[in-house]
Amino acid sequence: MKPATTRLTPILAATILAALGILPSALAVNFTWRGGAGNWTDANWNLSVPGSTILTTNADTALFNTGGANTIAVDNNRNLKFFTFDTSVGSYTFNTGTVLLTSGGAILLAATTAGTNLTETFNTPLKLYGSYTFTNARVDAGSALVFAGNITNGATSTLTLSGAGTGTGNLISGNIGDGTGVQALTITTTSGKWTLSGANSYSGLTSITGLGGITVMQGGNSSGGAITLNAASATLQLDSASNGGLASGLLTLTAG
Repeated sequence: MKPATTRLTPILAATILAALGILPSALAVNFTWRGGAGNWTDANWNLSVPGSTILTTNADTALFNTGGANTIAVDNNRNLKFFTFDTSVGSYTFNTGTVLLTSGGAILLAATTAGTNLTETFNTPLKLYGSYTFTNARVDAGSALVFAGNITNGATSTLTLSGAGTGTGNLISGNIGDGTGVQALTITTTSGKWTLSGANSYSGLTSITGLGGITVMQGGNSSGGAITLNAASATLQLDSASNGGLASGLLTLTAG
């Protein structure tokens, strides 16, 4: 009699690789948090725990779509590509640890979110492994993305602040700085407001290209990179004793 064999289907392969934290991009899926507070590594996901602690190129998506005010403790060096807040999501806070963000990913407060006055807060430090995007697409003045942890990089990168969300409380109070490579900032948001209040030290260009958005430079910053405002209907507000972080950089206005 032949021994029994198990066929390695794509779904079974994805499950095994996900459990090992090495799911490749082609097999990446959404991992949904079931709700409530807890630790990132708790058995509170619809599948296995998303992300990896041994890679910087993991392609997983962590999806949050349940209500309530919930706090999640993140472990050290948790790497994944996307955080998505959608449908019935409440306000989440992420503490402790460090999150490593895969190049090309995004932290997204989706337009299809149903609630109002939502605040998704990252107190944990973030490390970008390539260009990355923070997007608030929720059309609600009281809903915002807040980043209180420091932001640095593991490779040259551009952080983009985007979206058509109308929230006025979008905030980066953590320090944005160079890491392994030069860090740059691009602001393409077409509505709402983003405030940068940290002691930023990144050396790359700050480019404001969004039509209709408001950017507030509020920190006592030492960034030496130039700031370029090249959108006719965008607003740049320098709001601190140190000119809102202009420091020794050059402010260029290219829009009429």
